[in-house]
Amino acid sequence: MTKKLSPYHLFIYIVLVLIWGSSFILMKKGLIVFSSAQVAAIRLTTACLVLLPFLLLRLKEVEKKKVIYMILMGLTGSGIPAFLFTEAETQVSSSLAGILNALTPLFVLFIGMIFFKMKSNALKITGILVGFGGSVMLILFNNEGGTESNIYYATLIIIATALYGLSNNIIIKHLQGCNPILMTATAMAFMGPFAFSWLMTTDFTQRLHTEGAMYSLSSCMILGAFGTSIALVMYNYLIQTTGALFGSTVTYFMPLVALGWGVADGEAIGLIDFFALAIILFGVYLVRRGK
Repeated sequence: MTKKLSPYHLFIYIVLVLIWGSSFILMKKGLIVFSSAQVAAIRLTTACLVLLPFLLLRLKEVEKKKVIYMILMGLTGSGIPAFLFTEAETQVSSSLAGILNALTPLFVLFIGMIFFKMKSNALKITGILVGFGGSVMLILFNNEGGTESNIYYATLIIIATALYGLSNNIIIKHLQGCNPILMTATAMAFMGPFAFSWLMTTDFTQRLHTEGAMYSLSSCMILGAFGTSIALVMYNYLIQTTGALFGSTVTYFMPLVALGWGVADGEAIGLIDFFALAIILFGVYLVRRGK
């Protein structure tokens, strides 16, 4: 159930839209020099380093019985999707990735209905089907590459949004009342060392000597510092205080920011992109109306 909103909630909402709407173009810039998995690993390592001091200062306040849920929240809400999105963006545009990300609220409801006893009705189910119809249209008729390529790489993004839906439900079901900074920092402290250790086994250091490496590295680090650590803390707070479904609706407006960055970067944006986005958002609207 969506709780009462305050101006502070709306401020966080707008900041999240701007930060996460810009994350797709940052991934694209990171991929100029680094591999998709390296971009994701740099992102998670940076997020860990940003949040680690907060965790160390207040380690005793972490609820040990909820650490497993914090780790699951981190893996599904950031860790695994980070790798899926960067791999997808090796073949699809940042604007297309941003549009498909708007499926998140539908997965919040769908997964909530199946695994978390979230209430549903015919209007909500219709909304889910309409939203998926919009994503299928975008995948089949988008002019980037062939249909098979579109399906494979777009499916990676859809899997990532499904994981976001699972993460949102985990927060509502198991992490209510937990400090957003500490729960996010705990999750990053688990994933960061693994990401960094793997990164050091790759040709990461060699790529640092190539042309444009600092630009790509800066993009990845900004993505980790803002798009993962700071934004995830804000998002977790928003979900806890307003509800999983409302919190996930930041993805309504993220595609507009992603499309804007895509146009600025010279990506081809067609009418099908806007039409498919409109269908996806209409599906989300039906879900919201089906209370």
